[in-house]
Amino acid sequence: MSALEIVADVLVLGGGPAATWAALSAAREGAQVVLADEGCITR
Repeated sequence: MSALEIVADVLVLGGGPAATWAALSAAREGAQVVLADEGCITR
């Protein structure tokens, strides 16, 4: 498996209401946002 590089201004951990609000607020201000919640990433 090869590594995946993700570049962002903001990393938000969790997918609850507060995390979602934080991610949306940052994105509206022009930040590149990654919102990470628990789960498995597969190809």
